[in-house]
Amino acid sequence: MARPRILRLHPDRDPWERQPGETERSYAHFCFYRDAGRSRTLAQSAELLALNASYIRDVASAALWAERASAWDREADRLYAEQMAARRRDMAERHAKLATAFLAKVVERMRNLSPLDLSPQDLVRFTALAAELERAAYGEAPRTVVTTISSGEHVAQPDFSGLTAEQREARLSELRDEITRRLAAMGNEDD
Repeated sequence: MARPRILRLHPDRDPWERQPGETERSYAHFCFYRDAGRSRTLAQSAELLALNASYIRDVASAALWAERASAWDREADRLYAEQMAARRRDMAERHAKLATAFLAKVVERMRNLSPLDLSPQDLVRFTALAAELERAAYGEAPRTVVTTISSGEHVAQPDFSGLTAEQREARLSELRDEITRRLAAMGNEDD
């Protein structure tokens, strides 16, 4: 049997497409190999196509099957990454809208509450969860940690790891004062 002619890839065609001078039969064999996935082997293709292994090796070498299949895999990876990026953008937009709506509800509720009637922890919990959702929607690193309290409720709290008890209380006091200032400012906006 004569050795197959070396295939030249056409510059205006993707490598995984049928190339000029490639027979339909040879291209069908290549597609079978290409579509077998990343664990593809020439031996497996030869067996499943019921063809002589040395013939498949010669055709694959001449028609650049490994190179073309690799280009196919890279294109599939590129398309997958593009799809995932679009899905992450869509998800981030949905989460940002949800976080904004949730934060608006928290602010609305907080306007009706007296900050003096709430503990610093309560005020922090109201804002931390909404802010955390918004940060996550925009891809920012978390600034709070979620803990589970004895009731089984998940609570977002500022990350105070590495702080002493005094530093933690001081930070909570700062947060309470900041929230009180913001609530007062919101109340003035309504006037």
